[in-house]
Amino acid sequence: MQVYMYFIPLLNKQRLTMENGVLTDSVAYFVEEIRNKHEIDLKSITVDKAVPSKEFLVLLDSVRLRRQFGCDISEEVVLKKIDNFLQKENFTVSYKLFNDPIFGNIKVHPVAQIIIDTPQFQRLRHIKQLSSLSYVYPGATGTRFDHSLGVYHLAGELVSTLRDKQPELELTKIDCLCVQLAGLCHDLGHGPFSHLFEVIVNSLPGTSRKVWQHENNSIKMLDHIYSNGDTRRALHSWGICDEDIEFIKALMRGESDHVDSEKTGRDDSKSFLYQIVANKENGMDVDKWDYLARDAHYLGIKINFEYQRLLYHLRVMEVSGRPQICVRDKEADSVFNLYSTRYSLHKQAYQHPVGRAVELMIKDAIVLAAPHLRIRGKSLLECLDDMERYTLLTDSIFYKILDSEEIELAGARHILERLQKRKLYKCVEQAEVSKRNGETPEGLRNQLANELGGTDFTVSLTIRHFGKENANPLDSIWFYKKQDLVQPFQLTKEQKSLLTPVQFQDKALTAFCKAEVVKDEHYERVREVFDRYNLLPRISHG
Repeated sequence: MQVYMYFIPLLNKQRLTMENGVLTDSVAYFVEEIRNKHEIDLKSITVDKAVPSKEFLVLLDSVRLRRQFGCDISEEVVLKKIDNFLQKENFTVSYKLFNDPIFGNIKVHPVAQIIIDTPQFQRLRHIKQLSSLSYVYPGATGTRFDHSLGVYHLAGELVSTLRDKQPELELTKIDCLCVQLAGLCHDLGHGPFSHLFEVIVNSLPGTSRKVWQHENNSIKMLDHIYSNGDTRRALHSWGICDEDIEFIKALMRGESDHVDSEKTGRDDSKSFLYQIVANKENGMDVDKWDYLARDAHYLGIKINFEYQRLLYHLRVMEVSGRPQICVRDKEADSVFNLYSTRYSLHKQAYQHPVGRAVELMIKDAIVLAAPHLRIRGKSLLECLDDMERYTLLTDSIFYKILDSEEIELAGARHILERLQKRKLYKCVEQAEVSKRNGETPEGLRNQLANELGGTDFTVSLTIRHFGKENANPLDSIWFYKKQDLVQPFQLTKEQKSLLTPVQFQDKALTAFCKAEVVKDEHYERVREVFDRYNLLPRISHG
C-alpha cells in the first residue's frame, strides 16, 4: 500500500497540533506511528526538528492531487520526494556537549545519547583504556568511555568532510549518523582491563571456544541494547531501523567484503564507509587516531602524529572497481607518522616490562579465581555469552577478589595483595628473537618455559610492529595527486625507502620471576637457559 495515503488522515485527525504555523511534534513522531500501525519501512524519512507546516503540507497536497487526478505515484517516488525535501531543510538538533580533554567540546546527537544512557555503555566508565599501566604511568587513567566518545567525534568529522567535499557520494544524514554510532559502539564488548581480558579468557582452563576477541562481544552488546523495547522505539523515532543496526554492526567489523547489502540497505558504492571506524585494509582509521592521541596525553608522552592535516587530505576514489579512501600524495609523511607513533607507544609504554609484570599478576589472579567467581549465579565463562551479566564485568573484579573472604580465592587474593604492596613479578631477562631454522618465537617461548619449569618463572612473548606485522603499512595505502582526482596510485619502492625502516616488526622473549624475593640464583638460572639457546640479552640489570 502506498505510504502517502496515511499522511493526510494523520494530519486531519489533528494528531499534530499547530502553533504559529509550525508543527509542534516532529515528523519522526508520525513516521513512527505509520510504521507501527502499517508495518511500512520509512527509514529514509528522518528529521531532527519540527517541519514548517505550510511547505510540508504543500508537498503532501501535491502528492494527493496527483493521486486524485489519476496520476499514480509509487511509494518509492513519494519517499524520495519527502526525503529530498527533508535533506534540503536546515533542521537543527538539540545536541549535548561533552567536554573532552583531547577534542574540547564534543557535540553528541540525541540518537547517540540514547545509547550512551544505557547500562551497557555506562559500564565503559569503569574499564581503563590502558589496562593496568597506571601502575607505571600514574596519569594513565583514561577509560573506554571517553575513548568511545572520541572515536564517535572523529568518525563524524571524517564522514562529514567526505560528504561536504564529494556530494556525488550521495551520503545521507542517516549514513553519517550510522558511521558515528559505529564509532561510539565499537568497544562495547571490552572486558575488565581492556585487551588484557582477552588474554585472560584465552588462558582459562576448560574453554573450548576459538580465540576470544572483544569485537564479537561488541556486536552482542549492541544487539542487547537494541533488543530493549524502549530503546528500540526511541531509535526508530529518529529513523534508525533494523537495516541501520545491521549496517552499524558491519561498520564496527570493518569487513566490507562480507557484508550483506540486503541486510544493511547499502550497496558497494558505499563500501568505503567500512574503512572509517575499523579499517581492515590498512589500519588507518579513526579508532587509531583517537587512541594514539588520547593514550599519549594520559601517558604524558609527546607524539608527532596530527590527524587534522590528514583528515582534510582524504578523498574517495575508485580502486580496482570499488570506492576506497585515498590520501593526498604530499601527506605520505603524515600517514607513516601514524604507524610509527603506534610502534613508538608500544615500545615506550604498552609493553613496558613493569607494566607487563603487573598485567601478568592480574591475569594469574583472575585465572586462579575464575572457577570460584560468580556473577549473579553464573561463572566467568558463562558471562561471555550472557550480555546482562557481562554488563556487570568491569575493572571492579579486581576488588571483588581482593575484598573477598572466601577460602577458595585465597591464592588469587594473595597475588593482588602483593600487587598492592608493589611486590611485583621481576623481569630478569629479555632477548630479541626471530624465526630461526624453522623455529618460531612462539615455539621457543614454550621451550624456555618448560626448561625453566616450576612455579617461579613465566616467559612472555612481546611483539611490536607498525600495524601490518612484518609488512610495510604504506604498501596498503592509495594516494592521489592534486592534478589528477581520477587515478589513484601507490608509492614506489624508492619513494617508500625514504620514509620507512627496513624492518617493520620485532619480537622479544621476557623471563619474569614470580618469587617474592628474587635471588642471584634466579638470574643465573634464566641466564643459563637463555645462553643455551644463544639468546642475546636486550636489557641489563642493576
